[in-house]
Formats: sequence, structure tokens, C-alpha cells
Amino acid sequence: MSTTFVSFTLTATAREGGEERFRSDIWQVTSAPLGGATLTLAGAEGTTAVFNGVIPETRRTADAVTLVSFLEDHLATTKSIHLDLAVNIHRGR
Repeated sequence: MSTTFVSFTLTATAREGGEERFRSDIWQVTSAPLGGATLTLAGAEGTTAVFNGVIPETRRTADAVTLVSFLEDHLATTKSIHLDLAVNIHRGR
């Protein structure tokens, strides 16, 4: 059985007080898969970064809210990174 992948765009914004760590956090996000997601930095300016990502399709990819919650929790618990995330899931591409 083959694995189906979901592509998405992720926007990460530094939380208040996290602006000085933001660049370091962004590089840590792209350094290894994040909860099964592979992220590629598409661009960054100021305290906002945009990534292109893919992740195996699971219940975590059912909708953008669920995926954001999963990724925020995973970043916080595995890397101690706290960012505000927004996701746009690309279906049917």
C-alpha cells in the first residue's frame, strides 16, 4: 500500500518575546522532519517565515486547524520552540 502525502504552506510568526530567537528557531524547524512533515523554507522577512511542506496523510491532516495544533505541539515538546502557525492545505494537486 502506498503512502499518500498532503502538501501545505506553513506561515510561522514569532510570538511576543521570541523575536530575537526567531531566525534560530526557523533553521531548527527546517533541520529535520517535524512530526513526519518535511519543510522547505520559501522565504522569511522580519519575524515571519513561509515554508512549503509535505506530510503523510493521517487524521492530523484532516483540516488546517488540526494540523496547526499538531505542529505547534510537536515544536513545543520536541524542540522547545513556540511560534504562531497558520497552514493552508493544498488538496487535489
